[in-house]
Amino acid sequence: VRGLLSTSDKVGRGWSRVDASDNGILPLTSVLSDEGVFVLNPGQYRLTVAGEGSAVGDYSFRVQTSQVTTLEMDLSVPLTGVIDKAGQRNDYTFTLTEPKHFFFDVLSVSNAFGLSWSLTNSLGATLASSTSFLDESSIKLGADSFTFSVRSKADDVGSFEVEFVEVVVEEQSIGLNTSVSGEIDT
Repeated sequence: VRGLLSTSDKVGRGWSRVDASDNGILPLTSVLSDEGVFVLNPGQYRLTVAGEGSAVGDYSFRVQTSQVTTLEMDLSVPLTGVIDKAGQRNDYTFTLTEPKHFFFDVLSVSNAFGLSWSLTNSLGATLASSTSFLDESSIKLGADSFTFSVRSKADDVGSFEVEFVEVVVEEQSIGLNTSVSGEIDT
């Protein structure tokens, strides 16, 4: 089960989360702030809201399931997508059979601060990411399978259009004290 925990930010109050066996999952925080998307195994959990010191006052929060959509990505065309539910994540997968360099270009985004993106390899290692949906100047990828993920932060939604632009890298050996000239045509 994937979930989303969001709240109004209340200083002086915090929360913690434990499973049915009282194993700590989220230690007591010092503020009630959005936790974002998290993964839970089936079972019962306890969410505790507590005051810090003598702090008292109102609070509100929502725990909801999040949606994950996985689609195949075609690197030859721009990718357009929509995150229209709080906690939603869209995963786009692609495979490279040989190493390539890319420039990641954000063509448009309707809510740059409400959406984030990440690029992971087949082992789940994060290779590049942006919490404010920004361009990435250079991404060198080896032959592997990859997942490009776009997710909402807390209750945010938005649309996006991005493109992985292949960068042709020409390498040549040069000796010391040798002048080099050339032309950049793309």
